[in-house]
Amino acid sequence: MFSSRQLSDRRNKIDNNKNKEMMASMTKPNRGTDKTAADNEQLCLDTLKLRKMEKNLGEPMCQAQNQIFLSLIFKQSLIKKSNWDPH
Repeated sequence: MFSSRQLSDRRNKIDNNKNKEMMASMTKPNRGTDKTAADNEQLCLDTLKLRKMEKNLGEPMCQAQNQIFLSLIFKQSLIKKSNWDPH
């Protein structure tokens, strides 16, 4: 029987490996699309933020929640890039 610490360490190791695989696959240039490596990298970073939010919530999010959070994160990154001030 595994201790909760061992299970937690194993889960974290699996999560880290998945994150590394995702980073590697998402930063490869897409052929036949107009996405740049920077777009892929930003999407990967946004997805990692999303996974961190899921971890903090303690449960995986449904597809609709994923889309909402990704769009909010994307809009937030656009605002930061443009230095837009709503006031």
